[in-house]
Amino acid sequence: MTENALRENRKFVRTVLNSLDAGVYVADMDTFEILFINEYTKRVFGDITGKLCWKTIQKDQSGPCSFCTNSKLVSPSGQPTEVFIWEIYNAVAGRWYECHDQAIQWPDGRIVRMEIVNDITERKEAERFLQDAHDRLELRVRERTAQLQSAYDTLLENERLYRNLFENASIGMFQTTVEGNRFLRINRTLAAMLGYDSPEEMLSAITDARTQVHADPRNYYELHSALEHDEWYYAEQPYFRKDGSIMIGKLAIRKVLNPDGTPAYLEGIVEDITERKRSEEALKEAEAKYRAIFENAVMGIYQTTPEGRHVVVNPAFARILRYDSPQEMIETITDIGREVYVNPADRVRLKEIVRERGVVEKFEAQVYRKDKSTGWISINARSVKDTEGNTVYFEGTIEDISARKQAEEELNVTHQRLFDIIEFLPDATFVIDDKKKVVAWNLACEEMTG
Repeated sequence: MTENALRENRKFVRTVLNSLDAGVYVADMDTFEILFINEYTKRVFGDITGKLCWKTIQKDQSGPCSFCTNSKLVSPSGQPTEVFIWEIYNAVAGRWYECHDQAIQWPDGRIVRMEIVNDITERKEAERFLQDAHDRLELRVRERTAQLQSAYDTLLENERLYRNLFENASIGMFQTTVEGNRFLRINRTLAAMLGYDSPEEMLSAITDARTQVHADPRNYYELHSALEHDEWYYAEQPYFRKDGSIMIGKLAIRKVLNPDGTPAYLEGIVEDITERKRSEEALKEAEAKYRAIFENAVMGIYQTTPEGRHVVVNPAFARILRYDSPQEMIETITDIGREVYVNPADRVRLKEIVRERGVVEKFEAQVYRKDKSTGWISINARSVKDTEGNTVYFEGTIEDISARKQAEEELNVTHQRLFDIIEFLPDATFVIDDKKKVVAWNLACEEMTG
């Protein structure tokens, strides 16, 4: 893969991440250093790349957060596990977020934490308002059973407030029968999400939500099973729109009880996350494409520290130096200058050129292979610096030019033999190259021409 292609690939991944209407950041799981943030995160927290996540994203922390999810993202063997989803109120932003945390492999080979956060403040407020309305209603009914008229007036007022919230909420809200197969109430937002012109049209059209709304009927049975023992059920599920297309919704639903404790109905909220899911899938595809290019490139690709350790190498680089795998090469070589370069001064000179110019192209050096044989490589390199201008690592590509070097050496030997033969010929002899230029002559030729 060429440097330009690699740069374009990274630019594409950054473009995808920066287009998300969600916060994205990547942090080192050992040092807590923030390695990447997208534009959404930058707008909320500022440019915090290179800083510690617990110092910049959280507030009043004297060390790594007690609620840090790093331990949940890797297996005991250190391999990435499934996505961990959780919610948190962030005091710095003053907002509620739903966090999707996952351990991924960074381009330098280390396992890092990637967190995608979605602002759920409105959903939280809707849940809180909904719960508060019901709590107030139940409290007043219990306290004023002897004052029926007063209780009736209070009930009407609360119903008006709830209806106003229900009808004007920016997220989908609904009530269904206890069985969940028929809608009792839906708001305009939910009807619009599913492609209906009005709540009335949707109420009339949907006679069995299990088959007409749930794209996967198993989700219907799963939520009913969960509500047998949980107060709330949360899930991301596919739903049918009126035209048969699929909407991905984030669901929060609960069972509402009568005063005697029997189930009255189900109510919940739905947020349309279809576009967010598409963005997440696009990001996964971009990462897979970059990984495939890195793994299958015929040219060596690498990152090294200024101190002389390989951070990441691709299979082609490992093969050029005859190592069984990139991991073996990374773990085995601890000082590139002494263990790889036949002349350690070549690496010193390479680093100096990169520091002066920023990049170097076609730098040729003789290197040791794993079996201690030697070969030649051509190096392209550039320096990657932190926000303070310090070189963090070098990265680039290498090409095996051993065959070319050997051919050049054999050609030089052949030329020397030819010159030796000419020198001892008794007759005046000279050699002309393809440009009509005399490139060699013997002593007899010098004596004849003076």
